[in-house]
Amino acid sequence: AEAYLSRVVCGGIPKPGRVRLSYMLTPKGRIWSEATVARLADDRFLLCGPTLADLRDFDWLSAHLPDEGVSLSRGYAHDAALMVMGPKSRQVLQPLTDADLSAEAAPWLSVAETTLAGVPMIAMRVSYVGELGWELHMASADLNTAYDAIMEHARAVGGCQFGSYALNAMRIEKGYHGWGSDFGTEYSLFDAGLDRFANMTKGDFIGRDAVASQAQVRPDWEWIGLEMTQATPEPISSDPIIKNGVRIGYVTSASHGYRCDKLLVLGYVKTGTLPMNDTCTIRVLGTDVGAVRHSPHVYDPENLRMKV
Repeated sequence: AEAYLSRVVCGGIPKPGRVRLSYMLTPKGRIWSEATVARLADDRFLLCGPTLADLRDFDWLSAHLPDEGVSLSRGYAHDAALMVMGPKSRQVLQPLTDADLSAEAAPWLSVAETTLAGVPMIAMRVSYVGELGWELHMASADLNTAYDAIMEHARAVGGCQFGSYALNAMRIEKGYHGWGSDFGTEYSLFDAGLDRFANMTKGDFIGRDAVASQAQVRPDWEWIGLEMTQATPEPISSDPIIKNGVRIGYVTSASHGYRCDKLLVLGYVKTGTLPMNDTCTIRVLGTDVGAVRHSPHVYDPENLRMKV
């Protein structure tokens, strides 16, 4: 299983009990999809990817499956998930399990099969929102039991539910890519600023030769972060990014960041057209509105909050 996964993702394979983010590439070195690889044991892995790419990614993985020695199944006994995120998430979850959830026993990017509120589940110490937290994967039949127990403890510490719009706003503050908006088969790892995820020393993987060639030339695009400097509605995907009257790129994601109180934009510009801290405009609903380039990673760029 490890050798198979090492061929279909461009990154390294985690050790047992660990989690790693990686990417699947086309033979031309374009980004097919994203995969969170959790290693449950030496020969057992759980892959989690974009929800809307479920069937598409399963077909891709199936097409590259060896004739023998590896089994692949779509879905799992743990077919439901809850995200418990926030500075008090450990305080919410620890009373519900005998497992040690301390930073020493359950560090960032770890995974464990455990029981919480009497429900068997897989707990992954990962976060798409930039806070201390866990993704909890369980059987859908047990979802209500776990949810009720978690919410009882969450309300006791002032916690609440959050939805997909809040999730999107927080991942933009963190400068995290979103599948279908910030990366896809039209982009290379270098275009998207994800080339650090390619492990060129581990041996062959799908797209490796193309990645090696791409590394020798300047990428066509740069994936960047911007902050709106004038009051405006939120830009939408494909809104033009303009410099000196010339369209140099386009928006891929945007949202007000409620933790940093800034209107943040992610997008692509032609390489070299907008240096860091330089200004530009974005055409929002027909009006050119001021913006400035900065690092995409606005909120806790050193990831300290996720590691506590």
